[in-house]
Amino acid sequence: MDMHRKILGWFFLVLGGMNAVGMAIMTLNNFEAFSGGTWEIYTLNLVVIAICSASSACGFFILKEKRWAFNLLFKLSFVWLIFFPLGTALALYYFYFHFMHLRKAVV
Repeated sequence: MDMHRKILGWFFLVLGGMNAVGMAIMTLNNFEAFSGGTWEIYTLNLVVIAICSASSACGFFILKEKRWAFNLLFKLSFVWLIFFPLGTALALYYFYFHFMHLRKAVV
């Protein structure tokens, strides 16, 4: 179980951080292109940045074995299913970890 926890922690930490930074850079680089656009573009970008940042923070706290991070990341994994193909694979791996290892540890 400890090996799966470390793998998931690092994957969420790195992929969440890379996606958040990449989306922020992309938004700032194309700011003048978005200036004539509607507010939905900015809102969507901020939502994606928030989801990826929260996932990255949860990955860090999973490495520190904080119990609340496992529950929050379970909910965030449903959103990661949208980010095909890497996010989908990562979310499915977390679901496997959650149901096979964490649920057995509680019972």
